[in-house]
Amino acid sequence: MRHGHPCAAGSDASRRQSAGRGSTERRRPGQTSAEGLQGSVGRNQYDRDQYARATRRQLDRLRPAARWPSASRRGCQPLQQASARGAAHPCSIGAVVLPWSCALPPRVLPRHLPAAWFRRSLILATALVGLAAPAWATDESSLRIGVAADAPPLAFLDEGVLRGLEIDLAQALTSALSRELQLLELPRPRLIDALRGGRVDLVFATLDAAELAALRLQASAPLLATGQMALVRSEDLHRFPRNLDVLLTSDRVGYERGTRGARLVQDAMPNAERVPLAGASAGIAALRRGGIQLFIHDAPTVWTFAADPAEQELAGIFRPLTSEHLAWVMRAEDALLRRQVNQVIAQWRQSGRLAVLFNRWLPVQVEVTR
Repeated sequence: MRHGHPCAAGSDASRRQSAGRGSTERRRPGQTSAEGLQGSVGRNQYDRDQYARATRRQLDRLRPAARWPSASRRGCQPLQQASARGAAHPCSIGAVVLPWSCALPPRVLPRHLPAAWFRRSLILATALVGLAAPAWATDESSLRIGVAADAPPLAFLDEGVLRGLEIDLAQALTSALSRELQLLELPRPRLIDALRGGRVDLVFATLDAAELAALRLQASAPLLATGQMALVRSEDLHRFPRNLDVLLTSDRVGYERGTRGARLVQDAMPNAERVPLAGASAGIAALRRGGIQLFIHDAPTVWTFAADPAEQELAGIFRPLTSEHLAWVMRAEDALLRRQVNQVIAQWRQSGRLAVLFNRWLPVQVEVTR
């Protein structure tokens, strides 16, 4: 069943109205044409209201579950603003377009729903942020420092305990900054990736300006002037009175893969027979048994053997073959952390604390950058 809109010409209500009163309108004596038209409009409005109420009662009997609140409670607009989209409006039921179909009001939800929706959205957003945060994220009360325990005396394991110069410096730094120290032991090749990925805040390394810029990192003020040095057997020490003698040698020269020593041997020692090795311990073992005549590594490794009074077989050549600086390295965006670290380093230099820390682990050829 489909009813036409009562406002439409030729509707059922209009035909019933015409049949009941006759096909012509009679004016009372003295009544003007405008007054007659006004009375006709009033009667038509009355008939439309009667038709609307009858239609609603009929639909309520047929579909009780589809009853809708009154137009005033829905905030519906007057019939003069009726929408052509009545079939999609809650005022419409099925295929029957009710005469009170109207434009959707500006606000169709209860007033308490937006606030509840906002609270739920805020809770959900907070939960999502928590899930998206990495598992290693910490607050600013702690300082995460990555170390590789493979380079005594800088950092090594002593019966399962981390020791060395890096560990002492890290403890002193966090104490000066009033922050909790969190040490994360990682393989040396993974230290820079851990720093860039946010797993740690600082690493102790020697990176030049070009490397720092390429990796989007920055370094603190230098802590120690260092470089690559050569380790030889004691009986061969007299053969290398100058750095030039080391660089021009044709002997078998060992180095650790992926280090600055490896780069030095490949770039600056064209006559040498190159022997790549897995690490410092492998190089020292090869040097002891005569598999190589020189082992190129960083200065702290050479200093360690020179400082050991029990070591008689090996000797270090304490002339750096390269110019490097050990410093704390951090991400480029951590400008505040860099300023804080530099302030602590300056205080240590003035008080002599830095020299004390170095002399504990590097008693030979230690040069503190000033």
